[in-house]
Amino acid sequence: MDAGGRAATNYRMSDLHVRPLGDEDEQHALAAILATCFGCPVAESLEYVEGMRPSNGLVVTRRGDLAGGTLAIRMGQWFGGRSVATAGIASVGVDPSARAGGVATYLMQETVRHLHDEGVALSTLSPSTQPVYRRAGYEQAGGLYRVSVALERLAVHDDELPLRRMCDDDRESVEQLQRERGRRNNGNVDRDEVMWQQVRKRATSPLYEFVVDGADGLEGYVTYTSSKNATGHNDLFLNDVVAATRPAARRIVSFLRDHRSLVNRVSWYGHPADPLLLAMREQRHDVRLWDAWMLRIVHLEAALTQRGYVPGVTAEIPFEITDDVCPGNAGRWMLRVADGRGEVTRGGDGRVRLDVRTLASLYSGWVAPSQAHAGLGLSCSDDDLAALARAFAGSAPWIQDDF
Repeated sequence: MDAGGRAATNYRMSDLHVRPLGDEDEQHALAAILATCFGCPVAESLEYVEGMRPSNGLVVTRRGDLAGGTLAIRMGQWFGGRSVATAGIASVGVDPSARAGGVATYLMQETVRHLHDEGVALSTLSPSTQPVYRRAGYEQAGGLYRVSVALERLAVHDDELPLRRMCDDDRESVEQLQRERGRRNNGNVDRDEVMWQQVRKRATSPLYEFVVDGADGLEGYVTYTSSKNATGHNDLFLNDVVAATRPAARRIVSFLRDHRSLVNRVSWYGHPADPLLLAMREQRHDVRLWDAWMLRIVHLEAALTQRGYVPGVTAEIPFEITDDVCPGNAGRWMLRVADGRGEVTRGGDGRVRLDVRTLASLYSGWVAPSQAHAGLGLSCSDDDLAALARAFAGSAPWIQDDF
């Protein structure tokens, strides 16, 4: 959830102060602000706030009065096959009486500075408005895609692999399947216990859970909910799904097809090259970019060294970075990539010139270097464009989890 404000100057910056979320009374006050922002019951908002670790919250006060706050989930995000420490901004809210005066911008910039001082590598969020987050150094970095298919179009029948209801003994294997899928896909969330709880809690109706058995263990799983649509028939929403092999993908598609007498459509958050879509016989599905999530390089050295790179690729890239929010990121850096790792040192001639927002889009792989050259102000030679392309090669970034 997020709600922002324009970067006007109705309030002096000396009137604003950002600090960690405080006691129970302050948590109630922040919950009331978030409820006002997002049109949800206060009790629901309070449950959400209380479910977060207090250390993950920051509030902004205006002349001593609470004006808004942020909540963040500490998690990992996969890039280049390695999990990078990330703060997922789950909620940003500003009280209606304090909007349109630069409070949201100040809050987000201070949030980034707090995270930088802690050494957190990245921050990611799904924006309701982009300008306020761009002013804090975030940029588009990946897609949240919604896939939708009419059940009558699932012309796949494959029951070679056994499919059965999930049991408690499957949980560890299910989590390992999800982690392995994430390792192979840029942008996926590396779920911890808190994230797994959120995934299971987001179901709006009874959750049905099934796994696909293979010769050497689980090869896939699917969890889904069912709801009535306007025609009186049911629609399925896949709350979580992983197919680690093509046979598992075909088995899950076939399982979904078997619901067609009672179900009109099935949808889920996936991506254009989703294994379930590749298992279908025809291109009879809709894939919509639901949201372009944004990324912030919070601590440049940590972000570039924690990320993975393609094994066998070597590159040397002399960056000159501008970052108005975190000066510690700014200046000249040399990135050396070898053996799937990155080494970052100060120095170099700085001939690859870009701001920290452009670096975020390159880092994730959302924008190719040639596209960043034209659209985001990247300045470098053709040889450096080729080096950037080698360094940040990988799968197109996408995310499944909405936090």
